[in-house]
Amino acid sequence: MKNSNYFKKVQTRANFDKLTNVFNRHSLEESISTAYKIAKTNGEDLCAVMLDIDNFKRLNDTYGHPFGDIVLNGVAQCVKNTIRATDVVGRYGGEEFVVLFAKADIKDGVLAAEKIRENVANLKFESEQGIVRVQISLGVSSVDCADVELSLVGNADKALYVAKQTGKNKVVAYIPSMSNVDKGKK
Repeated sequence: MKNSNYFKKVQTRANFDKLTNVFNRHSLEESISTAYKIAKTNGEDLCAVMLDIDNFKRLNDTYGHPFGDIVLNGVAQCVKNTIRATDVVGRYGGEEFVVLFAKADIKDGVLAAEKIRENVANLKFESEQGIVRVQISLGVSSVDCADVELSLVGNADKALYVAKQTGKNKVVAYIPSMSNVDKGKK
């Protein structure tokens, strides 16, 4: 019994981001690989959403990194509570998260991303200076425009970049004309 509990703890540490309790980058990439292969093999829809907390550096600079950690965790929990039980969310890096929506086309992905954006915008974080609200930008891509596994998230990242460059706090769907987007700084 002790070994079983120990194994579960070790497995959790290996698969989940300690701060946000969503998949870590490694586990997320495994999920992306599996979902992509299933979608391509079975001719099913699959969407990836990459989201980024707007102005996160300024938030950390203003309120401190411990408060930033509270925001990261709150956003992650909000995303988990917004998506279906069959969907996957993971921390991609820093303040970026990726959500996979199996059996969802680009329209479904955009609608789901918009719901996430709205729910995050309704969050309230209490700081020493008062209530703080955050906004997120999201990029959505589908397996239809992903000729290789890595391009599913790469295309969502390009769409996210466009969302950031055109005003933030919005959802942008990837279209093929974005293929040459030079992401530079978000």
